[in-house]
Amino acid sequence: MIATLRGEITQIEDNALIVEVGGVGMRVHVPAPLRDRMKVGEGVLLYTHLIVRQDALTLYGFETVADRSLFTMLLGVDGVGPKVALSVLSTLNLDTVQRAVFNEQDEILSRVPGVGKKTAQKIVLH
Repeated sequence: MIATLRGEITQIEDNALIVEVGGVGMRVHVPAPLRDRMKVGEGVLLYTHLIVRQDALTLYGFETVADRSLFTMLLGVDGVGPKVALSVLSTLNLDTVQRAVFNEQDEILSRVPGVGKKTAQKIVLH
């Protein structure tokens, strides 16, 4: 597994950064707030999660280990895939998600695009 990625941002896409590492440009899907703060030419260190599918290898990157851990936890919830997990991290910050789970406030999570009431309840109960 690729645990971290350090390199230079060469391109910013709608939902990803292209990070050049050792002459290879790697597409890394990142939460929107992180993407919005980045600039082409900047160096970056990302904590990553690699998803291996039969037809694709997809890399997700996060600013902190805690964000990556939340992403991984969300993937363990039935009905939550990487797109929804990334949507949660793009819409709510880590503290808000933790408070919502701790206080069983599924209505906060159901405001996230792609997260309905049932999925929000599953996240809270996970």
